[in-house]
Amino acid sequence: MSRSSPVSKKKAPRAPAPTDAADAPRRRPPIDILKTLDTEIHHLRSLFQETLEAFAIAQEGEIAQLVQPIQEAVKERGVKITRRRQQLLQEMIDRIRDLQVRPQKGRRKDLKKIESLVRQLVELAEKWQ
Repeated sequence: MSRSSPVSKKKAPRAPAPTDAADAPRRRPPIDILKTLDTEIHHLRSLFQETLEAFAIAQEGEIAQLVQPIQEAVKERGVKITRRRQQLLQEMIDRIRDLQVRPQKGRRKDLKKIESLVRQLVELAEKWQ
């Protein structure tokens, strides 16, 4: 049995070190880069808070608008609550009651569930009119 000779691996040649200060890459002192990172993280947190607040305001607005057109139709225009309309209202109630979220966990999937439910309720409310 013959053994094959080990294959020698050649390393790629290194680039020569920069001789001129202008050729050297610019490096920030460690303290400056940490300050910059801290500033950027603070900015990221601000963006997150603004986005979260805008999302909450939009969803709360849609939720608030769900029942208003129905109430106005009944009170102001005297629209009768037919059996079909009553079924739609009950379906809205049931879907709200069936929502299962854990707000204390702060999960994105819970926000998506709420957003999806709001869309469904808007569709049902549109059928009611």
